[in-house]
Amino acid sequence: QGGGRLEVYLDLVMILNFLVDLLLLIATNRLSGHGAGLRRAVPAAVLGGVYGGACVIPGFTFLAGTMWRLVSLCLISVISFGIHREAVRRGVLFIILSMALGGVALGFERGGFWSIVLAALGVCLLCLFGFHGRIGNKYVQVCVEKLCFTALLDTGNTLTDPLTGQQ
Repeated sequence: QGGGRLEVYLDLVMILNFLVDLLLLIATNRLSGHGAGLRRAVPAAVLGGVYGGACVIPGFTFLAGTMWRLVSLCLISVISFGIHREAVRRGVLFIILSMALGGVALGFERGGFWSIVLAALGVCLLCLFGFHGRIGNKYVQVCVEKLCFTALLDTGNTLTDPLTGQQ
């Protein structure tokens, strides 16, 4: 920052947004009981990087508004998860994680590039290890005719004794 002017490096903004979106997409997949899905997550994160870069280009700063932010998050979700009922759930989870990370980033406002990347990594690690990669205990693949989806196996008895760990 020199002379009241803030310098923003487009390449760093794009890399930061790419990394954060990629980590959030991986976390979303793992938290919802799916594999990393890098084949679809990488192109979606590239879109996130391009969007982040476009937001700082003079004349395009209107893209940083809430409506365009939600539009970009929805497009990223569609690219990464597809368009079906389970994808909508993962998309909503991705948007919630993105907003949560936005709140953390505001807390690290003065930390810069690495504090935001580390915060995204923290959210990703929380999803991977804090929830053991999934919410719930057991997932099964269910197929009805041509429609296949992941479902939580509910035995009706998930209560355990805190001392012994037995049901």
